[in-house]
Amino acid sequence: MKKLKTNLLLTIAMFVISFGVQAQVDDDVILIRVVETVGTSFMKPRIVTITSSEEVSVISLQRYTLKNYSEAFSENSIAIRKEIQKWMDEGYEVTTSSNDSWQSGNSTLIIMTKENER
Repeated sequence: MKKLKTNLLLTIAMFVISFGVQAQVDDDVILIRVVETVGTSFMKPRIVTITSSEEVSVISLQRYTLKNYSEAFSENSIAIRKEIQKWMDEGYEVTTSSNDSWQSGNSTLIIMTKENER
């Protein structure tokens, strides 16, 4: 009888935990990939935003060169900030970000989430 009660409690606990995990999965998620390149990299510098409904938007950025580095850096930073702010104004929060650099540029992934009202 004691094992039956323990198994029943464990089953109920797993059921409750699975609802908590499902709530996290149901959150709206925005993925923002920022690719910044230097010189003659084959990749195009841009911001790619993907929504939970798989809508994709692309914003072109300037490629960094020795001649335009300061200007391009400033303009690209403003464009990135505006894209993040646009989603923050809609109730999204930055959940995490990661960065990967290589010789001719870098790529940043920003994940933003918003809890769905239930």
